[in-house]
Amino acid sequence: MNENGLLNTRDAARYLAVSVPTLTRWRSQGVGPRWARLGGSVRYRLADLQEFVEAGMAATKGGAA
Repeated sequence: MNENGLLNTRDAARYLAVSVPTLTRWRSQGVGPRWARLGGSVRYRLADLQEFVEAGMAATKGGAA
């Protein structure tokens, strides 16, 4: 995490327990967590990653795992 509380793609993928190519594919398909391009670099806010995880948990709550 950098000094602004933003994560790069590698760290965001690690947080979500997915591979960097998976996170990159999600980004290109528009189905992953919110992200921003700052100075040519992709960055993720921790709050957006947490929201993405919570949304996934809510979508499967009560369903078969």
